[in-house]
Amino acid sequence: MDLSCCSSVIRASVPKLDLDSTFEQKNEIAKAVEEELEKAMSAYGYEIVQTLIVDIEPDEHVKRAMNEINAGMYLCLCINRISRDVLVFFVLFLKIIHP
Repeated sequence: MDLSCCSSVIRASVPKLDLDSTFEQKNEIAKAVEEELEKAMSAYGYEIVQTLIVDIEPDEHVKRAMNEINAGMYLCLCINRISRDVLVFFVLFLKIIHP
């Protein structure tokens, strides 16, 4: 019984997707694995009811890069808010000294 079809489906599907899409399309990938597994196992009298992808574990370098991207986006958001607050303060200050 050769179950390499599961690995083949995953290797064929995942590289086409970015990481976010991989997480979002986890159910579609599981369905594709289920279909291939059903083909392989039906010859032995097995019926595949459901397949689950429990976890997607990116490489440590990918995780680190994602954390850096998220930190950068958060920093930009903070800078934006601080800039807006400083601008509002400056406008209010000008209204006070030049009514």
